[in-house]
Amino acid sequence: MLEALARGLPEARVDLLIRAEEQAPLLEDFPNVGRVYCLPRRLPALFGLRRRLRRRRYDLAVDPCTNSTNGRLGLALSGRANGWASPAPISGCV
Repeated sequence: MLEALARGLPEARVDLLIRAEEQAPLLEDFPNVGRVYCLPRRLPALFGLRRRLRRRRYDLAVDPCTNSTNGRLGLALSGRANGWASPAPISGCV
């Protein structure tokens, strides 16, 4: 998905919200990836992340996995009323 976004929207910057911190280095070198945020485990840190994400004023928030708790949480944290999810689960999304 990141490669397709880079090809289709080369000027777009994509920030990611992930659960596993150890995955961040794998994603940071993709074209167009700006920031990689890790979902905090503690509630106070979650509120801090919410403030940071809402300050960014994203144009769009994307949830690529229809059954992803992280994706739904990311949409909520971003403050975007619009979001998108694929009609069918993407390979690798449980």
